[in-house]
Amino acid sequence: MRKQTATTKAEKEKAALFDSKAERMKELGLVMGTIKDFSNEQGCGFLIVLKETEQVLQPFKPLDLAFQKEGLIIWIKYRPVRPIAPTCKKGIPIDIEKIEEA
Repeated sequence: MRKQTATTKAEKEKAALFDSKAERMKELGLVMGTIKDFSNEQGCGFLIVLKETEQVLQPFKPLDLAFQKEGLIIWIKYRPVRPIAPTCKKGIPIDIEKIEEA
């Protein structure tokens, strides 16, 4: 019984810490997303799928190797850019202002 209570307490503390970080990130203008590998589609590579809207984002420059991991959860701040004859037809072209692992 005590072990279960300790686990529940630890889980609650972890969730509270995550919620606190999520609030800070949102205040800084970052949104949560997941890295997805679209390499099987012509001209695409690792793209970002936003958590809340499921909108697909296509970074203007390739993601740093540290972020090229399928399923990686990230926080990102970005701005849309005009595409110049994009080879990947999936997602909205963006310029990443800030990115970090969640």
